Amino acid sequence: VSGRKRHILVDTEGNLLKARVHPADIHDRTGAPLLLAGLKEEFPLLALIWADSAYQGLKTWLQETLGWRLTISKHWWTGLRAIWGSPDQPPPEIPRGFHVLKRRWVVERTFAWFGRNRRMSRDYERLIQTSEMLLYAAMARITLHRLANKQQKIA
Repeated sequence: VSGRKRHILVDTEGNLLKARVHPADIHDRTGAPLLLAGLKEEFPLLALIWADSAYQGLKTWLQETLGWRLTISKHWWTGLRAIWGSPDQPPPEIPRGFHVLKRRWVVERTFAWFGRNRRMSRDYERLIQTSEMLLYAAMARITLHRLANKQQKIA
């Protein structure tokens, strides 16, 4: 296995809706249509998708093909080269270090949940279909664990 890339579509709670695994040499913009193709029928109420800047080129494709809007999560200073302002005002300060992106953490948290499963911590599989199946199996395990905890709290 020379490398694989996992694309997942999750809801706002981080629950897996769709997963796709493909070779790592395929760019995110090329791999995303493989994930999103045919989802209009499965999720008819879906209207908005949040993504990171790697999916920037998909805005028109999503709007024309599926009728969905795409919002890119990025910091206000991303791509900033200069700021125009009055001479008596100091320029806004760009923070240093790591800052959580709005809505981006939902997908990252889901990947972290998958990483807690021993089989998902590394890519041991020869077949891409097995890797995809294990993503669904890991999410089923997480969901069952949540339901069991909820039942214990009720009882």
